[in-house]
Amino acid sequence: MARSEPYIQYLTRIEAISTAFRNNDFAGLTDLLDEGRTRITRHAHKRAISDAIRAIDAVSTTGTIGDVLDRMADGHLLAMPGKLKDLERRRTATDLDERDQRRADFSNNLRGVSYREVISVTYFIDELTPFSTQHGVKGDEFENVLVVVDDRAWNRYSIGKMLAGTDKPDRTERSRNLFYVCCSRAQRGLAVVFVDDLPDGAESTLHKWFASGTIHP
Repeated sequence: MARSEPYIQYLTRIEAISTAFRNNDFAGLTDLLDEGRTRITRHAHKRAISDAIRAIDAVSTTGTIGDVLDRMADGHLLAMPGKLKDLERRRTATDLDERDQRRADFSNNLRGVSYREVISVTYFIDELTPFSTQHGVKGDEFENVLVVVDDRAWNRYSIGKMLAGTDKPDRTERSRNLFYVCCSRAQRGLAVVFVDDLPDGAESTLHKWFASGTIHP
């Protein structure tokens, strides 16, 4: 399943939240919840979030992916993205065309899979591959780092617009902080790859920030 698949994006974020909570990584947990528009502003919020995560963990040990998704829908821990909401609505719809019916069958079959499979896949990615998310590497350092930027993969960040100086102030700040976290992990060698073409003005910023390096259009 591709990482851009709505289900895998949501499920891996759920598991990242549970892992951060178990590891007492409250800074990482706050960042993950903030991306999902869950804000911690009062002590009561902390208690509700802790209870919600414990409830998810209890279901995830023996339940299915569908059980975890249903439990997430009952609370307000992490909002379900619009694309995933649409897939969930369509999976029980009638009179679907052939393409949508295949998608609905996929969704229903996926919901029947043990959630332990998600945990296993996440563990495999974290432990046995050299790749990680920006949250997974916060505070770590590596001799050489490759940063892959795909602005289509998120809505709360836009590295390209941040570099071009054309984004809203709040998202510009989030994007700048994210880009700093990614690039500052390198002790010696750093390579940054942009999946999409950069907007006008972004390349000149890169020339200023990486004056000692080489930039390939």
